[in-house]
Amino acid sequence: MTAKTNGAEFKAYYNDKSVWPDGQWHEDAIITVNGADIDCADYDEQYDIGSVGDDAIITISDGCIYKYDGIPIAISMETHFKRWLKAQAVERVVVEVDKASKAELLETIKRVGARVVK
Repeated sequence: MTAKTNGAEFKAYYNDKSVWPDGQWHEDAIITVNGADIDCADYDEQYDIGSVGDDAIITISDGCIYKYDGIPIAISMETHFKRWLKAQAVERVVVEVDKASKAELLETIKRVGARVVK
């Protein structure tokens, strides 16, 4: 099974120090950004996570999470992400809207107590 998310949510997960404490890393995960495979061996060093668009379609499957001491945690990166997602109090949604309707959408967002993150 593959976890599917958007770029905004993936960046929040990947930058969350509560699930990625210092020295913890992943290996052998299959991560795609808009259908293109990312070489996870070079992910941290060569792939700029900040360059991923908030509206990018990200998939995560397989992989292993390792603690700072090199001992693997017995879950895949996919499961690690899904557990993180389930624990979140907020959800990040990427929306496209006609320019003529933008003001109305923003008012609706405020009315329901949500906020626009840019």
